[in-house]
Amino acid sequence: MLYYVICIFPMKNEMYNQLIFLQVLKQFAAYSDSIGLAIVFISLIVNYKNLLSSFKGWIFLFYLIFFSFTVVATAFNFLDANNNWAYNSLPVLLTIPLYYFFEKLHVSPYLKMFNRIYVLLYFLSAIVFWKNIFQINLNPFFYLLFSFYILINSVGYLYEEMTLMRSQNVFNKIDFWFISCLFFYAIICVIVWSLFSYLEKNQIAQEKFMHPGHLWVYCHNTILFIQSFVFSIAVFKISSQK
Repeated sequence: MLYYVICIFPMKNEMYNQLIFLQVLKQFAAYSDSIGLAIVFISLIVNYKNLLSSFKGWIFLFYLIFFSFTVVATAFNFLDANNNWAYNSLPVLLTIPLYYFFEKLHVSPYLKMFNRIYVLLYFLSAIVFWKNIFQINLNPFFYLLFSFYILINSVGYLYEEMTLMRSQNVFNKIDFWFISCLFFYAIICVIVWSLFSYLEKNQIAQEKFMHPGHLWVYCHNTILFIQSFVFSIAVFKISSQK
């Protein structure tokens, strides 16, 4: 009997620790988007004056909108209220500072023209399908368009950097790190949102693979946290340079 107790007790204790770890991991994943954006937002506030860049205002506005709406969505989720309107409106609102950022950043007239036409069509689609923003479920449509917008402009920026061979070290530019982190976020999100749209319409796939809500929490939030954390490090490093 004593041997049985000695053997079983460590097993139960180990299972209990694993359950606690999984619960902590689940809670972190649920709020990792807010945590990551809070880190980068605070780093921008602390180091704003030391960032010698004409683009820092639009970058700050981008993260201000991103952080504010994510916090609101998190608060609504904590109160068990519908928060999808906040998430669905985010990509449309984030396009505003990105438009002015890329408009000022690009040198190529073709990239500038693409930026203007794409954003115009994007906002026209948002007006036409405005009901999708306030629907009950998360809408991957605006996020997919938003991700492609980032990807195309990011590739265009990197092409300009290679062809123009600007004098300053690219790794010392805040705009380079901003675009690189956004590119990482967008390229993963294209996959996430495509899969999200598929799972949302396929009940069998949800049962065999993953619920779309879990895809958002464990994939999207984690990617957003990583890119926010990396960009925060870049902000502190660049601002500390003399």
